[in-house]
Order: sequence, then structure tokens, then C-alpha cells
Amino acid sequence: MARKTKKNKLETPWSNIGDVLPSVLSSIVKKKNARPKNLDSVLRGVIDQKYVKYTKAMKVEGDTLYVKVLSSALYSELVMMGTDDLVSKIQQLGSFPSIKRVVYRR
Repeated sequence: MARKTKKNKLETPWSNIGDVLPSVLSSIVKKKNARPKNLDSVLRGVIDQKYVKYTKAMKVEGDTLYVKVLSSALYSELVMMGTDDLVSKIQQLGSFPSIKRVVYRR
């Protein structure tokens, strides 16, 4: 709640928000862009070895794993194959039991 100071100015608890805002925003961005350290190793463990050098686990957001695919031909092949087997293998490993979907990005 605002209160009056000796100089008859209103002092609010958020009067120094300009000092705090940059650090808060940078911590939010860091959390959003953070990747679990073992995400690549989990993907390498469940995907065929012939696909490993053309794929990279990008992030986990909610219950979705985003995978970057470097080859257009491989992208179309992975999309056609579906993701049910991949999701079940990831859940069996136990590292990311919350993953329910895999989205491929080019």
C-alpha cells in the first residue's frame, strides 16, 4: 500500500521496479531457453543410430519434445513413421516420463 514520505511524495513498494525488472526478465529467458543436460543422450538412446547425426533434441516444453531435423528427406520419413514408438521408448527410460508428444522441426 502506498504511504506518504517526509517530502510529501507517495512511496510505493514497486518504486524501484526499473532496478529489478532486467534481472527478472533475464531469469525468465534463461529458464525458457534452458535445456535439460541429458536431453541429447536420451534422444540418442531411443532413435536409430543412422538418424543420430541428422537430429538434435532442442527443448522440452510442457509435455512436448521438440527435435530439430537437419535433412528434409529424413524429416518427411520421421513424420510418416509417427512418434508413438519414440514416446514409449523415452517413457521407458524414465528420464522424461512427462513427454507425451514429439514434434519434428526443420
